Amino acid sequence: MMTTTDILRLVRRWWWILLILPILFGSIAYGISLQMSEVYRARTTIMIEENRTAGASQYSDILADERRTETFSRLIEARPVLQEAAAQAGIPLTPTQLRQKVNVAPVRNTQLLTISVSDMSPARASTLANAIAEVFISQRTAMAVETSGTELDAVRGQIVTLRDRIAESALQVDELLARPDANSASIETAVSDLRATISQLETQRDVLLEEETRLAIGNIDSGSSLSIVEMSSPPANPVSPRITLNTIIGAIIGVVVAAGVVMFLGYLDDTVKTSEDIERLTESTAVGAIPALRSKEGLEPIQFPRSPASEAYRALRTNLQFASLGRNLKSLVVTSPRPGDGKTTTISNLATVLAQGGQRVILVDADLRKPRLHKVFAGLTNRTGLTNLLLADVHVDLNPLLQLTEVPNLRVLTTGPLPPNPADVLNSKRMKDVIEQLEAAADVILIDAPPMAVSDALIIASLVDGVMLVTSGGRTRSAELVSVVDALGRSGTKLTGVLINRVKLQGESYYYYQSYYTSDADPPTGAGGNGTQVSGNGRDKRRLPTAFGRKSS
Repeated sequence: MMTTTDILRLVRRWWWILLILPILFGSIAYGISLQMSEVYRARTTIMIEENRTAGASQYSDILADERRTETFSRLIEARPVLQEAAAQAGIPLTPTQLRQKVNVAPVRNTQLLTISVSDMSPARASTLANAIAEVFISQRTAMAVETSGTELDAVRGQIVTLRDRIAESALQVDELLARPDANSASIETAVSDLRATISQLETQRDVLLEEETRLAIGNIDSGSSLSIVEMSSPPANPVSPRITLNTIIGAIIGVVVAAGVVMFLGYLDDTVKTSEDIERLTESTAVGAIPALRSKEGLEPIQFPRSPASEAYRALRTNLQFASLGRNLKSLVVTSPRPGDGKTTTISNLATVLAQGGQRVILVDADLRKPRLHKVFAGLTNRTGLTNLLLADVHVDLNPLLQLTEVPNLRVLTTGPLPPNPADVLNSKRMKDVIEQLEAAADVILIDAPPMAVSDALIIASLVDGVMLVTSGGRTRSAELVSVVDALGRSGTKLTGVLINRVKLQGESYYYYQSYYTSDADPPTGAGGNGTQVSGNGRDKRRLPTAFGRKSS
């Protein structure tokens, strides 16, 4: 799982992706929005008026209203309404085409329905919205009138039938009362029954008369009536495209995509970049981090003593001092997982700051495959050197082979003639004797070994007090570093520490290095070579303690 530090590191490394992709996606969304046709939306509002039925419950009313609203919404979008509305508006659209432009929605907590029509023409959108509302109300009214007329005819027919029966019963009563035996019990009973029947028929007639009156005055459609409360007018502003909103959404999508790309790159990138990576992979301390040099081929502490890289080399010197506490560390091999990590440049500059600190330093080029130390220091040759000591049949004096450099207290032993079998030459018994001679002649011995891609470094590492690995920030892969550390561990070699080369200075660190020194002039070339060191503020400091090994005599 990525930590906050990992995420910040990814942001610092891939910030340009996080910047470019949102701008790119936002620009694309902006360009597409400009190419889109403008769409206008017109709204017409209709009201559904309710006449509640006496005795109905509130829940029933609410449920009926919801169902009625949903029903009307569906009916407005039905083919008969849309087809007649298009014909009435004089716009050649099929019901299917018009349905794609129409949206019907109830207004929450009201008795209102809005009919919205979207079109590239504001006038046409308004005309269609009004036409749909008018056609729907007209069709609903006609349907209600038709239904009401059928019911009214039926009620009137029933009223006529009841009146005929009432009249017939009344006639029978009159006939019975006109008879001579009208006072007899049987006649009186028959009259009484007929009058009861007449009374019932009259009651039914009165009910039907009330129903006739209700239907006649147009109280129809289960107590509902429709009316337009707000006609639409041509809208002044389009509803789409929303250029600003689309651009913002595009930029947000760009941010999300950029974040995904950066996280994916971070997942694929398993290179070593920070001291936390070193400690996590090797369980060893990162002894330093060196930024890019201003002096590409020369010695940074001499040419640019106030540069961030020079300060980093001095910090490396101090860190090595602490790393060697409790043990005698006179000889140190510097190697790297692969060629090009900067081990030769690192060991040259480290030797320089150690010599400037007052220690006697011998720098040995043990890379018998591609030697480079004689090219770093001016005036050196590679005619004689280490191989002369290793291949000689008799004892060879060391001192004539040590070449002086422009840095006081620093001497270099180059490789000399290159043998065809470097590993065998380095693995000879003479190599240990040579290292002992070198240790007797100086306070610190720094040996530039080939990369760990070949076995030379492991051979030399078994003969010295410690090994420092140089990794290249953002280049050395985690698996390479772990493999090299495991190889050193199997050989029994003590890993003194790992250095990260070519790290990128961030804003605060760069400001610190630039602002800490206040003097306009750099200290003299080779400052500190006489046992003192000139600090950035111009004040002399006393001789520095030895970083490791014996103190200078």
